[in-house]
Amino acid sequence: MVKWDQTRCECAAALLLVMSAIAAANDTLPGPQETTSVQYLACTEDIGSLLEQINAIRAKRANCGGIYMEPVTALRQSTFLEHAAFEHAYSMATHNFLSHTGRDGADVGQRVRSYGYEWQLVGENIAAGQPTVEKAMEEWLSSPDHCRNLMSPDYRETGFACVANPGTEYRFYWVQVFAAPFD
Repeated sequence: MVKWDQTRCECAAALLLVMSAIAAANDTLPGPQETTSVQYLACTEDIGSLLEQINAIRAKRANCGGIYMEPVTALRQSTFLEHAAFEHAYSMATHNFLSHTGRDGADVGQRVRSYGYEWQLVGENIAAGQPTVEKAMEEWLSSPDHCRNLMSPDYRETGFACVANPGTEYRFYWVQVFAAPFD
C-alpha cells in the first residue's frame, strides 16, 4: 500500500506549480464564474486514508441504489491516475465549476491518457463541497453510479485528489479516477 508521504506531497506541490502556470497561460478560456486566484489547501489531513477506506468498502457487500454489489479485490494506487485526478480537481477549484468534462473539453479518458497511462477501462467520481474524506465517501456511496464505480470488479487501480479554494462556490473539489490498465 502506498502512503501519502512527503515525496508524494512534494510531487503534488510540483504539479501544482505546473498547473498554476498552465492556468495563468490559459486564462482566456471561457468558463463559468472564474475566480482570479486559487489557494491550494489540503482538504483534509487524512486524505492518505482514502485508499484504505475505499478498499475496506470494496471488501464488503455494498448496496448501490438497490443493486447489491459483491465484495471485490482491493485497488492499487497509481501515480498516473493521481496526477489526472489532481489536474481536474485543480482546474475545477481554479475556475469554479463542477463537471466530468474539463474546460478544454477533455474527458477522464483523455486526461488519463495525457499522462501516458494506457487504459482498457476508465471511470471517474467527482464531488464538491465535502470538507472531509468521510463526507466525500458518504456522498459517493449514496449515489448509485458513484457507488458502482467504487465497487466495480473491473477496475484495478485508482488515484484521487482534493483541492480547496475558499473563493469558490463549493470550496472543496474531489476527484477519484479508476482504471484497468492494459497488461
